[in-house]
Amino acid sequence: MAEPFVFHFKPGRSGRIEAMYILDLDCQCALCGHEQFQRFYHSTDFHSLTLPGLEGLADRAALKAGYKCENCGEAVGANEVRNSVLIYGFADDAGVIRIFDDLVDGRRRFEVTACRRLDPQVVPRWRADEEAFSSDHQVVEDLVEGDVEAFLERPFNPKIAIRDALESWFIDRQKMCSKLGKNHWIVAADDRGEVAELADEIESKSELRAVMLSDGDGEEFSAHWSRWLPDRAVDAIVGGELSVGIYLAPAEAIEAIERSLAVGRLEFERIGDVFSQITTPRGHVYDGELAVPDVLRRAAICGLTAGEVGRLCAEEIVGDLLQIW
Repeated sequence: MAEPFVFHFKPGRSGRIEAMYILDLDCQCALCGHEQFQRFYHSTDFHSLTLPGLEGLADRAALKAGYKCENCGEAVGANEVRNSVLIYGFADDAGVIRIFDDLVDGRRRFEVTACRRLDPQVVPRWRADEEAFSSDHQVVEDLVEGDVEAFLERPFNPKIAIRDALESWFIDRQKMCSKLGKNHWIVAADDRGEVAELADEIESKSELRAVMLSDGDGEEFSAHWSRWLPDRAVDAIVGGELSVGIYLAPAEAIEAIERSLAVGRLEFERIGDVFSQITTPRGHVYDGELAVPDVLRRAAICGLTAGEVGRLCAEEIVGDLLQIW
């Protein structure tokens, strides 16, 4: 069976991008004992989401419960939830995080599975399972940022990793080259020339491209770096005292775009770095092109991975063609 196209992203009421997550609730009617489960497809602000924020969503999961028991008609709510599971998948297919809460015993466990995409049709289950997947699968009692980086080769939110890297630069104002994740690096120095020299330390540099944060304003993006970097870093970049280069992999952006368009059954042409003639099965053609350098620039400016923005851009095009964005 063909993989269904699912929007990972959607525009929120304020225009900010939201990312989907799944909530499953296992309930038992307090009057007759009838068991029933509810599934919710919700979304939350994408750019500001952190690992503690994801746990906060899991903390409030039971509050979503609300229905009349199909057996006796009694109202069922948060107090009748026995188990809840929150499922969140990274848009670049780095992996999926599941948060299992046993509300009877008060126990929380996490599953982290690498190289998987969020599946909206996944069968509900209520217990973490060390053998749920054959490889690249971990079950832990507590999940911290370092675990996400180790298991999935990326930070939960790259913005935080970039902020931390630049804060460390201010300690001694020395040249800095730091790996953010797989094929994702940050280089900081006093000027552009030093950034270019220091970039020689990056692994597989020939496969990456640099985006300087100071190149172009990018104010069209609500998550522009000037809105989430520390104030002193913003002032230093704007004032020319600090040069910051973000290195990203074009191949990751291309793979995310091609897969998203293919799953949506859209045809397209790609010549080099440019996608064009993006066409729906009904023959509607996207009025524009999608250039990989623009995708990488957006990823750098917004503190995201190349794969995340590749999928986001593809979904925006699909949404435009379907007239739902």
